[in-house]
Amino acid sequence: MTEAGKTFNIMFAGVGGQGLMLLSAILGKAAVDTGLKVMTGEQHGLSQRQGSIYVHFRIGNPISPLIPYGRADMMIAMEASEALRYIEYLKKDGVVI
Repeated sequence: MTEAGKTFNIMFAGVGGQGLMLLSAILGKAAVDTGLKVMTGEQHGLSQRQGSIYVHFRIGNPISPLIPYGRADMMIAMEASEALRYIEYLKKDGVVI
């Protein structure tokens, strides 16, 4: 998935109760099981109140768990409004699902 020295960045966005923490844990385990390095950063706590949540998911050799603005290769959003809220993280040629 990543070339040597490269990091693939995925931004997950949604609201509490949609399973983003579970999704990132499953993808993280799958990546680690195939020998990839994974680093994540999460904002939660509002999840119990159906508030906005996001997960920074980085595969490769990132220095920080947080994706810099404009560097996410992909965004997986459970709500269109949440995609718009965090769109500044996406690269110009990034993909939104």
